[in-house]
Amino acid sequence: MTKKDVKKKTDTSKKYSKSSSIKPKAKRNPQQRKAKLSDKRRKKKQTKKLKKRLVNKLVELGLTLAICILLLILMNLFVFSISKFEGYSMVPTLSDQDRLFVSKLSKIKRFDLVYIKDGNNEVSVRRIIGLPNEQVAYRDDELYINNELKAERFLSKRIREESEEPITENFDLYDLFQKDMVPPNKYFVLGDNREYATDSREYGFVDEKAIIGIVKAKVFPFYDMRQF
Repeated sequence: MTKKDVKKKTDTSKKYSKSSSIKPKAKRNPQQRKAKLSDKRRKKKQTKKLKKRLVNKLVELGLTLAICILLLILMNLFVFSISKFEGYSMVPTLSDQDRLFVSKLSKIKRFDLVYIKDGNNEVSVRRIIGLPNEQVAYRDDELYINNELKAERFLSKRIREESEEPITENFDLYDLFQKDMVPPNKYFVLGDNREYATDSREYGFVDEKAIIGIVKAKVFPFYDMRQF
């Protein structure tokens, strides 16, 4: 055997050894392929479902917020409001910058605190003294309705004791307006700080339509919260 033949033989054996060392690629099972495809499809479906749920939740949340805001607006217009009082005309009952709960559905009674648009076209709080078709008069610092004495318990005893002058000067409706009684659908109002308040004595009777609501409570400041 020649050297060339030996070389060929060794080369051939090397090729066979190399080819034998290379492992054949494993063929994928059709069932595995199907399982993999089904997993991908399932994940896509789950992702779509999650996105759909998220969108639905956001839509529900948006609708809920919109309904709540609408209800608050309607309630503020027709049921109640939180209003700010400014000034010193109702001292000591109310102070400047107090926040008040105002009911718009309550029936008006004597001595109620009312949130009104007054004769000066300003929003303020005053106290109902005279109702429609009533005679109103003050004599010796006492209120008389249709010639009957009415106690004003809301006025501070401290002010009565400390004040040298009467809190409310003598008057009747005829002195002020040349009228014997409060006209229909109108009210006579006064401020609790009688000496300094601008009220019906200055700007006249308050129309029923000008009464925005009845003050039911002081809600701020918190340390002085109270009901009326």
